[in-house]
Amino acid sequence: MANPAVAARMTSRFITAVVTSVSGGLPIDPERVYATGISNGAMMSYRLACESTTFAAIAPVAGTLLGTCRDQKETSVLNIHGLADNSVPFDGSPGNGPAKVDGLDIPSAVGIWQAVNQCAPASVETVGVVTTLRATCAEGRAVVLITIAGAGHQWPGGPDRTRVQRAVGLDPPSHALDATDSIWQFFAAHPRP
Repeated sequence: MANPAVAARMTSRFITAVVTSVSGGLPIDPERVYATGISNGAMMSYRLACESTTFAAIAPVAGTLLGTCRDQKETSVLNIHGLADNSVPFDGSPGNGPAKVDGLDIPSAVGIWQAVNQCAPASVETVGVVTTLRATCAEGRAVVLITIAGAGHQWPGGPDRTRVQRAVGLDPPSHALDATDSIWQFFAAHPRP
């Protein structure tokens, strides 16, 4: 089996190469290339931000930063996480899923990007079960953490669990937030400076 860190770097390079190739044939605004995903896809979005300057912003959902990120890039980040997520626990403890994910606790993962982006201290707003920590950063970037009390490993605002979602271990979606809308608004407001 390949070293997971090496495999992650190779995958990151592949995805960046695909974006570059597609950009060569289509009129893509290089200042508005983004990455998002849930669970493993969330972790990949962090890896892309660690190893590439291609992405203006990332939005991991129910995922954390795995391994080291030695050469972080200035990138806007929106992290959405359920506080009752047992697959990728908020506190960084090992998850109960088959992978036993034990990356950084979510505040530390977000804190890395606050430091890299030279952010001001975060403001905090709580509405119902949703808490938003919003830090404005240099050159118009932002680092935002949205947590949802009682929400597990799921895509907030998504459809009720399908057979596939149950098979991969996703919890029922919280309807306290529409993650898709929140991410789109964040991406639209954060092109590369």
